[in-house]
Amino acid sequence: MDTQNMLERPIRVNETNGLLKNLKALKRLSHFCLDEPSVTIRKNSFYLSSSSIEPMQLRSYKRCYLAIEESVPLQEASKLFLVPNNNPSSDENCTIKISRRTGAAIAATTTIVSQIPILKSLMGAHKKKRRFFLKKDETYQKWYIDLMPNFEYFKKDIKQVPSVEGIYMLKYKGQTHYIGESNCLARRLKEHSREDMIPFDTIKYSVIKKSEDDRKYWEAYHINEYVRDNGELPPYNAVSAKVKKLLDENK
Repeated sequence: MDTQNMLERPIRVNETNGLLKNLKALKRLSHFCLDEPSVTIRKNSFYLSSSSIEPMQLRSYKRCYLAIEESVPLQEASKLFLVPNNNPSSDENCTIKISRRTGAAIAATTTIVSQIPILKSLMGAHKKKRRFFLKKDETYQKWYIDLMPNFEYFKKDIKQVPSVEGIYMLKYKGQTHYIGESNCLARRLKEHSREDMIPFDTIKYSVIKKSEDDRKYWEAYHINEYVRDNGELPPYNAVSAKVKKLLDENK
């Protein structure tokens, strides 16, 4: 589908009662019509964009495995592979349904999603947060989606937070107050409780065991996502930034 032409098609004046004389309106597009292959996680299916059908050669297959690397624990998997095939249907092999108009669906995925904390945590989220762009793994020559850390675990009591590396979000009455990272979440949360004045009643976190750079990358990613959605920093990240700037200015 030529999305460029769809966007630029001039709308005739008589279609808009003369409101757009000498103007050109832009047409809304479903993400299923966009060029980059993507998949949206739904309650009981994976819905693939129409642009994914040809690169994945989905018309040649009837079923699809959803898989992770064999050596990686499920809770630590960072990639979910989509492997189309024509093997017999089984508990591991899901049916592919091709739509003439909008794309394709990998059906009956509910129990698979429930095993993956990152995906399970997204089920109540807006569609844009459940949308992943497909990538091709050069080693396996398979298509996959990135399983990005999404604060998929939560606790009410800081004593229940394990001593692991990761990123975390402090919330109070449903509102995000602070986003941070640490090489020991249990210790850092005790420091917050003892030293800071940040009110929080819920801790959401993701375990990231790779490196400090990875933790800082995902901390920055989620802070930027918050800013994009809210137009400002989380309240106590803003306080911290202001304090740091003040200290830097007075060195």
